[in-house]
Amino acid sequence: GLRLAQRANGVAKLHGVVSREMFSGLWPGFDHSEIPITSVTNGVHVPTWVDPRISALARQQFGTEAEALGRWDLAYNVSDEDVWALRRQLRVSLVEDVRRRLRAAWKKRGAADAELGWTDTVLDPDVLTIGFARRVPTYKRLTLMLRDPARLKALLLHPKHPIQLVIAGKSHPADDAGKKMIQDLVKFTDDPAVRHRIVFLPN
Repeated sequence: GLRLAQRANGVAKLHGVVSREMFSGLWPGFDHSEIPITSVTNGVHVPTWVDPRISALARQQFGTEAEALGRWDLAYNVSDEDVWALRRQLRVSLVEDVRRRLRAAWKKRGAADAELGWTDTVLDPDVLTIGFARRVPTYKRLTLMLRDPARLKALLLHPKHPIQLVIAGKSHPADDAGKKMIQDLVKFTDDPAVRHRIVFLPN
């Protein structure tokens, strides 16, 4: 495949380095750095990845020229209070979106509106929120956090410093092990004791 391909790449810089070393035998006499296997690091489309409210704050604080030049280092000049207030606004939006999606997911599972009042109080905009959104193959070990459920519950329900988790994902239709991992996680998130602090958003 490497001999016939027009180009070859790893999926990250280090993967490119490792691949050049692994397949150096196909290019005898070349230094590893000269082997034609590159790397492609995942990126994002900044205008759609960065919330417009963050861009607005940047324009307000630094002007449009700084934003166009990508001068995000100027963010250090913004007061902690302004950054925290904006982050809280964004977290409120996330919480509202999660509540809407969670209610829809439960309705799809057959729950009636009368049983879903609890979804109005899921998550808290003032609690540390950790998010995972990824494919769910077994090697990514999504359910590693369930190895010690009592410890996870203690973290979620800590009286002074709780955390909350928003998890989203999907497994390949033929990946039964990945689907089982999702089922195990959903079973944990269904527990009325913790379902206000940990949610799984399907698909």
